[in-house]
Amino acid sequence: MDKVLRILHMLQKIPQAPGKITIAQMLEHLSANGYNIARRTVERDMTGLSTVFPITDDETRPAGWYYTGDVGRWIFPALNATEALTLKLVQQYLTDLMPASVLNNLAPFFSQAHQEIAAMDDNTLQQWPNKIASVPASQPLLVPIIKTDVQMAVSQALLENKQLRLLYQSREQTEPAERIVHPLAMVSRGGLIYLIAAASAELDSIRLRLMHRIHVAEKLEAPSIRPEGFDLARFIDDGFLGFGQGRQLVLKVLFLKETAAHLYDTPLSTNQTIEEYDQNRVLVTATLADTQQLTWWLLGFGDKVEVIEPLALRQKFADIAARMSQNYQPVIPTDKPVSQTS
Repeated sequence: MDKVLRILHMLQKIPQAPGKITIAQMLEHLSANGYNIARRTVERDMTGLSTVFPITDDETRPAGWYYTGDVGRWIFPALNATEALTLKLVQQYLTDLMPASVLNNLAPFFSQAHQEIAAMDDNTLQQWPNKIASVPASQPLLVPIIKTDVQMAVSQALLENKQLRLLYQSREQTEPAERIVHPLAMVSRGGLIYLIAAASAELDSIRLRLMHRIHVAEKLEAPSIRPEGFDLARFIDDGFLGFGQGRQLVLKVLFLKETAAHLYDTPLSTNQTIEEYDQNRVLVTATLADTQQLTWWLLGFGDKVEVIEPLALRQKFADIAARMSQNYQPVIPTDKPVSQTS
């Protein structure tokens, strides 16, 4: 029994590729768990295990041992229905935001969850992924591709609090430029993933960078600096991800009653109020971040909304409406044929 328990400890300590463990590290692990055995015994055990399990060494000195393939149900206890479903949903919805090293470690669990659900006699859980979905509230857009090595380097730098060297190309640039940054967070918004990073220890040096516009990302050994006072939740609440500058405004907007119905369930802010204005409209008042996203959202309601305050925003909408009116002037028919280019 003692040997069986020792073998289980060893099997659980061996990492999935690209991770690895040396014999010296395994001896240290076993010693910490009360197993004082000879190095030769561990070497013999590892060689024997590699004939039964998908385990191999990298043939270096010292050799590093790792699982080469799907560990699945070989090592881990059976998952119950809830655990299997949870892992399935994590894989489906959170993969883009998880560090590569974490995903590598979770790969056997994801595989086992898939096997557990597929093997269940009651197929209720098999059908569950087809019974739930996350649907964007705006027009769906195609998601840009992020380079795998960029995703890995950025997530590892965030995990280890290290600086990053980036080759980044903004929309305005024709060629990528090199930047050394201090990564702070990674945020998903509307199908795009942003890296929030600082150029220095100052709060005003924080910038958003689209992950798919990073050509090269290299994790450096220098520790990253977190600007004093930076808080991700506050950063988001202040509207920076909506492309604001942290300014707040008191919004007063007239909505058609049926158009404002969803705001009773999903208010704009904690201090939102909705008052009867006339027979057809309500006045919505709320304090929130002054962002481009707010402008886009209001514009989406077209003539069903009228901005009252702030006056600067009302004037902005008046100017937009005037330009739109010019764009939609009646088209004068013409008999002149449209030229075609071969």
